[in-house]
Amino acid sequence: MKKLMVAAVAAAFNVHAAAPKEDYAANPENVRAYREATVKIADFKLKEVDDALAKENPIEGLGRRLSSGGDFGGFFMWDSTFQAVWASRVKERKYPVLSSLDNFYMLQLEDGFIAREYSSRGIYCWNPDHPIALNPPIISWGEIEVYRNGASDKARLARVYPKLVKFHESVKRRYRRADGLYFGDQLGCGMDDIVRSPYGMSAEDKRKGGILFDETKFGPGLMLPSLDRFRKYWLEHRAADSSWNRQMGWIDITAQMAFDCLNLASIADEIGKKVDAAAWRAEHAEIAKAVNELCWDEDRGYYFDRWEGGIIPRYHGGSFWVMVAKIPTPERAKRMVKAFKDPKIFGTPVPFPALAACDPDFDSEGRYWCGQVWPPTAYIAIRGLLTLGFEKEAKELGRRYYNATFELWKATGTIWENLSSMQCDHPKIKSGKDFCGWGALAPICLPEDLGF
Repeated sequence: MKKLMVAAVAAAFNVHAAAPKEDYAANPENVRAYREATVKIADFKLKEVDDALAKENPIEGLGRRLSSGGDFGGFFMWDSTFQAVWASRVKERKYPVLSSLDNFYMLQLEDGFIAREYSSRGIYCWNPDHPIALNPPIISWGEIEVYRNGASDKARLARVYPKLVKFHESVKRRYRRADGLYFGDQLGCGMDDIVRSPYGMSAEDKRKGGILFDETKFGPGLMLPSLDRFRKYWLEHRAADSSWNRQMGWIDITAQMAFDCLNLASIADEIGKKVDAAAWRAEHAEIAKAVNELCWDEDRGYYFDRWEGGIIPRYHGGSFWVMVAKIPTPERAKRMVKAFKDPKIFGTPVPFPALAACDPDFDSEGRYWCGQVWPPTAYIAIRGLLTLGFEKEAKELGRRYYNATFELWKATGTIWENLSSMQCDHPKIKSGKDFCGWGALAPICLPEDLGF
């Protein structure tokens, strides 16, 4: 296995290994031009959404929403959350930030659950009884960020707080394990094709003990005849992979639940619910204790998914969330930072690949999440470094990431859904263009977060 990992790293670094050519962030004119170009792309993507909705028959009460980017017709919970983070900072535009979030509350189920994806008309796409319907529970973070950016107020926080609490509790009821960790789904976690099961595990073994996927797990939002080919393909090629769910304690969804506790505590503080705030912080401490006891690997100095009494030693971007969730001890955080800087793990020419360069399944160019750098996970890694006081490392790695996105924009004239971790002079094979979308996180947020 060690030889495989070494070979994977060697192969990766022989293909297009190139960091950004310049420090574009050093020139304020570059930063301004990149931001302005991003806003223009966001403007025409918003017009696309508005034009499409005008031709459809959306559910009554469904509000305007930002575009997820690319060619997606529907809308997603975690995309919308990240969009709210950057769009609430664009003061010169009146983007539909609040209505983008309100759509999820309007569509919330009676038991509190909110689906991860809805059709353009507002119909859920996946059966809520399968973890494929779960998206990371971070919409509370979106609300507190929008509030701190001055695009919301305490009255809104008080109004959405009960809905956020119901969502958190619904996730806890459905997806919490007896050991205190949480489980999810390959597609539901947002990192669609990332490989998280133990090395060499067969499709048959992946299914054992999992919640299996079948035709009944598609929601009404995917039942259009035009999507028959998509459903057929998905059932033939993806069902076995996505059965890998409750067998494992998922580091990202567990950390996101802890992060949700912190954000709910912040909202409770703002609206005067001090008892609630204390309870949320107590729950956060409980989750953090489980993660520190069950997911930390002392030899490797990193947090991993948990399986059958031990960890699965795959370095992936799901672990980035533990830092923004304030889970590591100071010493453990320092050891995580070493992995972030290590060029054989996450410190690639474009830093923060979703799957580390040392993994045998690493592929920086040809796949989706298996070695690519994605705006949401890269941004969370940078914010996590800032949260735990690693300002120097955040600026170093964050600036390199920003410069890579700038160089790709400069070369192509647009913003991309994801980019290679090994080069930034051309788009990789699988990446949507005009992605504003979470692609706006770097040009809009990082100059302010990192003080360019």
